[in-house]
Amino acid sequence: MNDLQLSKTKRAIRAVLMWVGVVVLVGCQSRPAAEVHYYLLQPSVNDLPREFVEVANIELPAYLKSSSVMLGVSDNEIRPAQYHLWSEPMEEGMRRVLEAELVSRLKYVDREVVPMKIDLKVELFHATASGRVILKGVWRIRGDDAQRSAFSIQMGIGEGGYPAAVRAHVSALASLTDEIAKSL
Repeated sequence: MNDLQLSKTKRAIRAVLMWVGVVVLVGCQSRPAAEVHYYLLQPSVNDLPREFVEVANIELPAYLKSSSVMLGVSDNEIRPAQYHLWSEPMEEGMRRVLEAELVSRLKYVDREVVPMKIDLKVELFHATASGRVILKGVWRIRGDDAQRSAFSIQMGIGEGGYPAAVRAHVSALASLTDEIAKSL
């Protein structure tokens, strides 16, 4: 082989190695798409009729109108989870849980007092980086003697990441229904 052929061969080998290197680098940089998880707020009881309890109005802050599960990372910063989403609007899930849980606690209530309509104004409802779910706001029972009460509930999340946080959201709502039922 003469010097010219050897030089061309070396250049060809370098070009092939460069392309192999580029392909390897591009392959290392690309990641598989992250899996998205969807969550529902589910009551602990579902089989009771709800005709005598209605959560008529739920007012939510703007950050709870997002489909992302929210995480409070400091006293004044909330971040949406990128791959952990609510599968329905927060208002619908809250209404379903609150109505079912209230019916289960009020099943022996005097039917002359009902139907009962409850309004809820939520100020905070999210998981925290310190492992708690915070639920804060005001509830009111509609009527002539409109009963109104502020609430602030914190539930521990425990181990289990976002699924455990969703269960703690439901527990916080169940705790709120305990407060409402005890006040009647």
